[in-house]
Amino acid sequence: MSLPDDDPVFTLKKVMEEFDFSGLLACYSDKGRTGYNPIMLYSVVAYANMRGVRAVDRIVDLCQRDLAFIWLTKGQKPQRDAFYDFKGKKLTGEIPDERNYQFMRRLQKEGLITLKELCIDGT
Repeated sequence: MSLPDDDPVFTLKKVMEEFDFSGLLACYSDKGRTGYNPIMLYSVVAYANMRGVRAVDRIVDLCQRDLAFIWLTKGQKPQRDAFYDFKGKKLTGEIPDERNYQFMRRLQKEGLITLKELCIDGT
């Protein structure tokens, strides 16, 4: 079984190849044990959000069972603590805003969205 060629995970990966992750990577130290790649964790969280999934436990489950998530993680199985740490300590301040801006602009450039309307729903 494989992913269909038009799965949104491929668009996400293509769009993210041009992102500047320097702000996110600056949150990490090169000392201590090696953890999960923060760009991979961001990709998983972004793809989960694209699919309407916000709950960490559900994301962990998808990383073990869903082909698109397995493809994004390259078969790694990050556990809930990795996502809680990432979302609570690393995706703070301006980092999510920078990524969201880059992401929306890139999708616009690809012709996948238009930015004619802006809706603010309080979330």
